[in-house]
Parts: sequence; C-alpha cells; structure tokens
Amino acid sequence: MQEKIALQSIHTLTTEEMIQIDQWLSILNKTFEDLEFPPLYRVFQATTYFNDELQIWYETTKHEINNDWSSFCDRLKQY
Repeated sequence: MQEKIALQSIHTLTTEEMIQIDQWLSILNKTFEDLEFPPLYRVFQATTYFNDELQIWYETTKHEINNDWSSFCDRLKQY
C-alpha cells in the first residue's frame, strides 16, 4: 500500500516541465530507492508518468536505452 501511495505521488511529466527534469528524476530516483524498486522496472514505471509527446519520444529511443536506468535518465535530459 505504501508503494502505491508513493508511486501515485509522482506527477505526470509534461513537455513544459522538462526544464525541471533534474528535479523530477531526482524525486523519481529517491522514490525508487526508498521502495527498493527493481532497476529492471524503473524505466517502464517512469514512462507511465509521460504525456503523449514524451511517450512518442520513448518509443523512438527505447531500443537505444535498452531498459537501462542511467541511459534512460541521460537520454531524457538531452531531449
């Protein structure tokens, strides 16, 4: 139950909020660490907070990210 509440507290990332991407990723990372969220599922879980435009971005770059959390964070910051 605590996990569900923590994950629901993360807000949707919109294109306008990309200026604060470091802060958003920091909150997400801290939440994942606190919940001991398996690294394998972090990228998928993070994309559930994306708007449509960011979902399209992810679909076009996911083969390069290869479900790697660090790679995902780096690529998202470059977007």
